[in-house]
Amino acid sequence: MSPKIIQRSIFVLIALMSLNTIRCGKRPFTIVFHNVSCPTFDPICQLAECDLKKLGTSRYSLSGMFKLSRTMPEHIVGRAMIHVRGIKRNRTITFLDVKMKMCDLLRHTNYMPLVDQIMNEVRRVTNLPMSCPVEGNVMYNVTNVIITDDLFPVYAPPVYFNVTIDFFDRNKLLALYRLQGSILPKYK
Repeated sequence: MSPKIIQRSIFVLIALMSLNTIRCGKRPFTIVFHNVSCPTFDPICQLAECDLKKLGTSRYSLSGMFKLSRTMPEHIVGRAMIHVRGIKRNRTITFLDVKMKMCDLLRHTNYMPLVDQIMNEVRRVTNLPMSCPVEGNVMYNVTNVIITDDLFPVYAPPVYFNVTIDFFDRNKLLALYRLQGSILPKYK
């Protein structure tokens, strides 16, 4: 092997080890979830309920259930957005804004590590099919998805955040899921 390849290999190995150290470090902040809501705007959504329970410091359980009046069309799109606002600033920043067909999300999630991590947890605690069709007149639930500060990087700044997932059928809003929270510094 050439010295250049060895240097690159060592650099990549050190970088990966550093990322793991950063990810496993003690969090200098506390996660607080303030509110969760899931209103519906179309008769296809017969029922939608969501719940948030605090289990401990920076540890929450999210649950929800929904029932559709008919089989979900394959062209339903989900738009996930994360907006953040600094604790001491009034300016809101869009941290994430991504659209995808819901059937594609159910089938396969190698989009982003954060989405993969959340979807792996959801798969464990749901009766939602992992591919289309999502049948109508069936009560689907997601029970006790545990969210802790481990989901957030050690270097996350203090912010207020709003996670919103809008569900559209040809640009018509059917329903949304909204979680509001904050990342607050730990005080000693």
